[in-house]
Parts: sequence; C-alpha cells; structure tokens
Amino acid sequence: MDRRTFLKISGLMGLCVLGPPISFAGSQPARPKLFFDPELCLGCLACITACKRPEEPREIDRLYLTPKEKGSYPGVTLKFQLKYCPQCEKAPCVSACPHQALKKTQEGIIRLDKARCRGEGKCASVCPYQAIDVAFGKAFKCDLCLEELEKDWLPRCVSVCPTGALRLEFPGRSFSPETTSKRCGRAPGPYGMSGL
Repeated sequence: MDRRTFLKISGLMGLCVLGPPISFAGSQPARPKLFFDPELCLGCLACITACKRPEEPREIDRLYLTPKEKGSYPGVTLKFQLKYCPQCEKAPCVSACPHQALKKTQEGIIRLDKARCRGEGKCASVCPYQAIDVAFGKAFKCDLCLEELEKDWLPRCVSVCPTGALRLEFPGRSFSPETTSKRCGRAPGPYGMSGL
C-alpha cells in the first residue's frame, strides 16, 4: 500500500469515528433547572419557609414537600418528595391563561404578572405538576426567585438548604457563595448556605 492510499483510508476512518461536524446554530439555549435529591433531604422545611414572601398570605405555597414512608416496622424509611414548577419548555399554563399573565423570559423562566392575573385558575388546571397555587383571587407559582437571580443570588430555597438537596443549574451563570451569604446574613456552612 502506498502512502497516498494509506492517508485516504486513514482520513475516511477518522471521519467514521469522529462523525460529521456538529452544528449548534439551531439548538435551543440551555435553560435553568432546579434539581431535588430526595436522598439528601431531611424534611426540615427550610426551603418551604424561605419561599414564603412577607407581602403574601402565609397560606401560599410555591413548593410542596410530601413525606413518603417505605417499608414496614421496624425497617421503615422516610423519604421526601418535592413538588415545584420545573419551568416547562412548552408550558401549557402560558397558553391557558386568557389574560397573558404568564410569560416566558428569555432564559426560559415562566414569570407570573400578578397585575394581569384574575385568579381564574385555568393555568393551574392544565399544569401537569400541580405546581400553581390559586388563592385569594390570584395565582402563585415558582419563578426560581427571578428577582434574586437578577442580582446574582441563588433562589431562596437553594440558599437555605442545609444538605444541598436542592441545587440550581443555570448555564452561563455563576453564583458566588459570598454574594448569597450576604443576603442570608451569615457565612456559608459546611452543609450549604445555611451556616448550620
């Protein structure tokens, strides 16, 4: 085999192994995602408490933590399941609202405009995750603490979780522990931002 034939065959084999060049021009930008690890959750409800807004009624919840027992006595184990808005890529709640109160931001976060909301609950009825709460004539849902993300702070639930059971992945963004701890009023602790 001469050198020219060898190089042709090597080049073709390299193309087969590597494949054609990949183009990302038409791909969607990566969206922020909240992740929950039930193996790390203690059920302390710090995330639920941190999610409460002082200007809203205490009955409003954006996160729902549910205990699940497995096994039988004496080997019962307790795990927790968290219900929250996953910021759907094709969110049925956005199209269901007749008042356009729900909009998707450029980053893919679904934001609720309370001024436009009439509390009819159509968004909640189509939500496959049951993550929209309708009470007191308004809808309420998680928007990953968008006003805090704009300040480069982590969402409240993530910043107070003592075990790291909640974490945020936001491609292209980084959140320094120092920035978040200033808002929390304490230094990062060994198990997360709570300082416990």
